[in-house]
Amino acid sequence: MQRLTVRHMSHHHLRPWLISRGWNVTKHATQAYEFAARAIQIGLCKIQPTRSGGEDHRLKTGAAKRASAQPSRVREVKRDDQVRPKNKASGLRRASLYQGKGFMITCPARSGSSMLVNLLRSHPEICSHDEVFSPQKVTGITGKYLERIKENPDYLDELSGQRYSDPIWFLYAVVLDPQGKKSIGFKLKHDELVLPGYKMLRHEIAENRDLRIIHLRRNNLLRRYLSHYLAMHVTRVTFAVGAMPIPEVARIRLDPRECEKNFETILAREAEFAGLFAQHRGFHISYEDLVNGQSRKLNALLEFLGVPPRQLTTTTRKLGRDNLRSAIANYDELREYFWGSRFAEFFEDSTKRE
Repeated sequence: MQRLTVRHMSHHHLRPWLISRGWNVTKHATQAYEFAARAIQIGLCKIQPTRSGGEDHRLKTGAAKRASAQPSRVREVKRDDQVRPKNKASGLRRASLYQGKGFMITCPARSGSSMLVNLLRSHPEICSHDEVFSPQKVTGITGKYLERIKENPDYLDELSGQRYSDPIWFLYAVVLDPQGKKSIGFKLKHDELVLPGYKMLRHEIAENRDLRIIHLRRNNLLRRYLSHYLAMHVTRVTFAVGAMPIPEVARIRLDPRECEKNFETILAREAEFAGLFAQHRGFHISYEDLVNGQSRKLNALLEFLGVPPRQLTTTTRKLGRDNLRSAIANYDELREYFWGSRFAEFFEDSTKRE
């Protein structure tokens, strides 16, 4: 059949030809746009730079370059279609080996999540990562990946590059890699889950009903806020383990209105994520349960995770004082401000009024 050129085409043939060519151009432009939009979306949100913001920027830039320029064991797994079937999250869920084993700890900051992670790590059948999805870089990863980092520090940059380029793949291929354990999980706090840059990851977790959710909370929101304030504005210390020194701090003043605003925010986020993960198998536990060593509650948690009961241990230590009055200079002012409200219970002597 004679091939028609644009010059020889009649109006009858020209119109469909132009439509077809226009569709192809539009399709390629759309694909390019979607690729760029996805690259922007999956890049985890960069929050305010820390004191070493310049170093963090160089780390992330170097990680991205190395991840794209150098071959690595992580990239080899990424190219394996059996592990990562063409970036389809549903396929990743079906292909992953962790079925029924995965869990996520979610909570407000300063609710004892580091203590819970370390308690779970003391069980031989559990692999519990910490904040592997923190906004800056991969931290708190454990098991064989931690061993590889110790052998080759550059491997941390490679993992961070993979996490930034495709967090969904990183979730299934690395974070939820069972590593021979009966239960495998990680921690992702409310503070990160609410950020726009975590939308894709948040949606994936909400869609994956096989993932078990551990809801951790701290019942006394005043103690939680005090701990958060000290860690962010005074000591810059978030946890202590073993023989690490606990910083001494002077009594501080807290703004009653800021306290109230924080209480409301924490409760609103707890309700939001309880609703978002309502269709998942869930378990609720409190900081107070962990500190008081509630063996019945901890055994119930182990049963929820599908592992046999065992005494759990941790080397983490409390940072705050037991007595709120000795830690807060305007304790009486706060107590008066919240008198008669639903937050009055957070004060030890709320039943008495001097």
